[in-house]
Amino acid sequence: MLYVTNIQEAPDSIILSNSSVLNVAVQNTFVGLLSTQDDEGRAFVYEFAEGGIHNDKYILKGDSLFTAKDFDYESNTSHIIRMRSTDPTNQFIEVFITLSLNQEVEGQLTLSNATVSGNAISGMLVGRFLLDGSSNSIATYSLTSELVNNDLYRISGDSLITATDFSYNQSMDHLVQIKTSVLDTSFINLLQVSVQINQVPQISSQQFYVIESDTSGTFSGQIEASDPDGDSLAFNITSGNGPGILKLSELGILYLLDAEFIELNAEYDLIIQVDDGYHQNFVIITVEVDPIPLGLRAIEFNIHPNPAQGIININMAAFKEATIYNLSGKRIKRSTDNRIDISSFSEGVYY
Repeated sequence: MLYVTNIQEAPDSIILSNSSVLNVAVQNTFVGLLSTQDDEGRAFVYEFAEGGIHNDKYILKGDSLFTAKDFDYESNTSHIIRMRSTDPTNQFIEVFITLSLNQEVEGQLTLSNATVSGNAISGMLVGRFLLDGSSNSIATYSLTSELVNNDLYRISGDSLITATDFSYNQSMDHLVQIKTSVLDTSFINLLQVSVQINQVPQISSQQFYVIESDTSGTFSGQIEASDPDGDSLAFNITSGNGPGILKLSELGILYLLDAEFIELNAEYDLIIQVDDGYHQNFVIITVEVDPIPLGLRAIEFNIHPNPAQGIININMAAFKEATIYNLSGKRIKRSTDNRIDISSFSEGVYY
């Protein structure tokens, strides 16, 4: 009696789904999928085998082949790698695979704007394509499938647009690969899109004054704030305004809204919100009500030197205190000394 057992045979061949790569491909560019022809249809493990001249230029991730480094206009016309495919019984096959290097066709593609917010929403315009520095009405553009970042964008006509909502907490760069076609010519360009994180607006504590005799609508001062990204700022009083004594415009201008509610020697701590459209910041702004004594009379005093740069002297009888304001009504300095150092002041007019 003759018994015939199943003979385990080595795999037949290795196939790469794509046989070419750009000579300007960047590191981690997807090249293609590996598959093995085998009558027994089993799972296979892939690795580089000795003898491949350009094995070091590629890496494997499972059955996927990627570039291991930036090619940067690789001068070769082809790469030769050697792959091994091993089946579960440790039978294997080794083959050479030749990859053609496609030369980039001349043509400089840029974006009219290459910066996008880290909080950009889907459908936001990034920039328009410029071919050799100008728009081209007959050129068509498409995203290749070779870069991961390409999935984050889409193309509409001559424009690059976000394809998803962004939610990044740190700045980074995206690389997108664009194929440009003009008549019978096409070429590939890599474009860099800078993702910038919008920063919180900056505002610090400030102090303003209202005079007891001020009437409704009197200008009290301009709240100062800045935005690192240059975004427009909007201001709002969130609390501390009592029955509505003060009014704050969206531009940060503070007014006395209703003089009837002013209380002598009162101090109001307003919580101010500043908003750049992405982030908010809060600060306490103090507004003091300064009284005008009954029987007010002219007080004689002089300041010298005036104009001044360093130290000023205030000469007056029974001097107690001096407060210096800028033209916006913001208090700059208060001193109980009649010799006041103003060397840190910016050039301007004060009172």
